[in-house]
Amino acid sequence: MQVNLLEEEDAFDPSKEIGKSHIKEGEPDDPEEIILFIREYDEEIRFGTLGNFSVIKGRAKSKKTFFLTMIAAAALKNGCLDKIKSRGLENKEHIFFDTEQSRNDVKKVRNRVLSLTGDVSKMSFYCLRPYTPKERVEIIDYVLKTASNIGLVIIDGARDLLSDINSQEQGTELVSKYMKWTELYNIHIATVIHENKTDGSARGAIGTELQNKAELVVSVRKNADDFNTSSVVPEYSRGKDFKEFEFEIGNSGIPQVK
Repeated sequence: MQVNLLEEEDAFDPSKEIGKSHIKEGEPDDPEEIILFIREYDEEIRFGTLGNFSVIKGRAKSKKTFFLTMIAAAALKNGCLDKIKSRGLENKEHIFFDTEQSRNDVKKVRNRVLSLTGDVSKMSFYCLRPYTPKERVEIIDYVLKTASNIGLVIIDGARDLLSDINSQEQGTELVSKYMKWTELYNIHIATVIHENKTDGSARGAIGTELQNKAELVVSVRKNADDFNTSSVVPEYSRGKDFKEFEFEIGNSGIPQVK
């Protein structure tokens, strides 16, 4: 259920919002809507819930976007794709924002998802590369505001939504946007951030903020001995960790779990 927490940011009135934020005695728990899982034998391990966001991080060219295509495909199938499973998305629409790649490369991502699912009619793809960071945020905000019945939103990647990756103020503002979007529209956002080469932590102030607020952080790591294989490694989770697993890019350019 969508809740109008704030109509407009510049019209914020705390006297009107205090009642919505106050948790009253005896108030029942809201059902946890887990939409994405990692399958391990007969167990389903939480990967993403509505009202939260997850972070996929990794070094440049570690194949983070290929992993995102698998997540996107699982959401569209509303079922199982190798180890990734979705549920409760049969009537949902999904959105894929790419902030970095060219229009032609975003078309290739769309085609990969199509190859995995056979149908991408319920997922909209946007190439935001030509715009400034502020304009990209405004476009995402507008699309989310005017769309309906959204389930999964992919933002690849977060760094291009701000002008200074090391600005604490910008990082805090952007992560606040993520938290507002997920709560306001009852969606799950899967977002990407690059890792530092030295210590493997997410880059910049925005990386720290995203890691602190995300329900799940995973790292995608390229296999040093096989260029076409990468590992998905859980790092931080509010629930149970799944076991590290590998996926590979086949001759057709389509990712699959090994």
